[in-house]
Amino acid sequence: MTLNDKSENLDDIFLTKDKNKSKRNNEKTSEEKARETEQIVSSLKEMQKHGKEWYEEHKNEVRYERNGLVSFESLTKQKPRTIKRGRKYERLMEGIDAYLTSKEISPEIKKLLQDTKDYLLQGIFDVFDAKRYLTISFALLIQHGKQLNRSEKQVVKSFKNRIFIKNIVTIIIICIGTYLIFKYIR
Repeated sequence: MTLNDKSENLDDIFLTKDKNKSKRNNEKTSEEKARETEQIVSSLKEMQKHGKEWYEEHKNEVRYERNGLVSFESLTKQKPRTIKRGRKYERLMEGIDAYLTSKEISPEIKKLLQDTKDYLLQGIFDVFDAKRYLTISFALLIQHGKQLNRSEKQVVKSFKNRIFIKNIVTIIIICIGTYLIFKYIR
């Protein structure tokens, strides 16, 4: 054999070894690895994006508990609360029903009352929320130039929160009591 033949044979041997080696070990080039990594990262980002969208959609969803109480997460990041349906709730619902059946009340106020009743039945509002919603809605109607008749004024008065007045009176009584106690102790 000549030297030239030996070199060709050696080249063939090395080339076939390289081809067989890559097939045998299933080695991937750096480009293939980079492509796979990019695919994994993009699929993880898509999954994360889908998770965020799902969280945003179901963030304020009402959850019903087994004992009939309702809890929900508000937009103001308050703790979930339970809404109880007691005597005040029944009186408020009776008042709303009575005013809804009245013919002297305008359709706008009837719509507000019906919306409030729906929110109460769904458990979104408690009694305090319902009264606050009605008070603010009535104030906005009056501010936009709505003229109220006698029965509508009665509706507005009946749904005002008087709890604040009780709290103010209680604070004043406590202040007077502490003043008198300190006055007579000296």
